[in-house]
Amino acid sequence: MNGDGNTDLPGTPASVEAELRELIGRLNGQNRFAFLLWRLPDGRSLHQVGPDDDARGHYIQCAGNFDGRLTTELRELVDGVPHQYVLGRAADDSTEADQEVPYANHAQYVRPNEVLTGPEVVDLFIEYYRTGDIPAGYVRRELEL
Repeated sequence: MNGDGNTDLPGTPASVEAELRELIGRLNGQNRFAFLLWRLPDGRSLHQVGPDDDARGHYIQCAGNFDGRLTTELRELVDGVPHQYVLGRAADDSTEADQEVPYANHAQYVRPNEVLTGPEVVDLFIEYYRTGDIPAGYVRRELEL
């Protein structure tokens, strides 16, 4: 949460999913404004994965307020090259202006279909936890790094 540290989410899939719902549900856009999830490599503990380990290059993250506006991004390494995507609901190309998603003392500007609700973000995180991908009905837009 907020990039302040890491913690294991051990347990059964059902308990991990409940914990994800709880943690993402705590996002208030101020003192709890961001959450990131990445998968530990099989057979390795959190303390066995260094800061430059490729495992940390694959994750889903969100920022904002659970009861307001959120934005979600997915990062993956393809042939060792990082690619970052903002996630959104499938939508026709829109000419609407980008929308603001405030968090802490910052704001992210995304397309209207990329402003998500708390329950939508929970669904994205749970599907990512289960499969390493996003659910049908959502799209990726690659960001320039």
